[in-house]
Amino acid sequence: MSTVLFNPSHVFSTSKNDEPPMTLHVGMVGSDGIVLAGDTLQWSIPHANSAPSRAGISTWLSQTVSKIKISDNRKIAVSCARDMRESYELADAIKNLSPEFWPSPETRIQEIAASYLASRPQWHGAQCLILVSEPQPALYLLECLVDEQTSEPIPPQCRNVPMYAFDGDSLNGAIFWAMRYCRWLSPEKRTVRRLMRLAAQIVADAEVLSSGNVGGAMEVVYCDCSGVHQLTSSESETLLQEAQDRSNQIRGLILGE
Repeated sequence: MSTVLFNPSHVFSTSKNDEPPMTLHVGMVGSDGIVLAGDTLQWSIPHANSAPSRAGISTWLSQTVSKIKISDNRKIAVSCARDMRESYELADAIKNLSPEFWPSPETRIQEIAASYLASRPQWHGAQCLILVSEPQPALYLLECLVDEQTSEPIPPQCRNVPMYAFDGDSLNGAIFWAMRYCRWLSPEKRTVRRLMRLAAQIVADAEVLSSGNVGGAMEVVYCDCSGVHQLTSSESETLLQEAQDRSNQIRGLILGE
């Protein structure tokens, strides 16, 4: 059973599942926009419907893929976590949300998700962080999970995020950085540029703590009133490398290396 915790500082999800889910995304609300960042590692089974796969003896292969969908008008961005096939298709539907729903999209997003769930013979679960740039930048967390006792889908829940949220491996120890520093930053200092550095630190350390579930390259998008923007792969790589360098410096300070 999933639990979503909300307070003025943070939002994240927990699960009784012993195996942490694939992916980690973090979304953070700033004074001049919103940042969404995450990893690109994905595991898949070639020929998933083959006899070896059904017998549980297939080989899993890793690949690097984008997990953030951006609408054609660049007004909405949606992250994809948990079951990637389901979350990708769900994100495609959400990113085409009609402008009439942008000011308060929670109910409509839940309706879209519920309709999508009803069309699936079996549901494994999906999570999405959703950036909406108009009428003002806003961040939402959508959960479409499964009751682990009954294996039945739980009614979709979409909530506005006041400061930050995670999807995927949301119990990864790297979430400490947001819990520690998002609250510490005063509103005027909570800028997109600072939050990008903080997001990069979370993604970098999440890979160290759970390399089987988080990894690959990092992708970063942000939105302001002009729409959704995406960092180039080179810009994201630079941010990630700087975060890895900071981790090494912190280790040296603590261990006296």
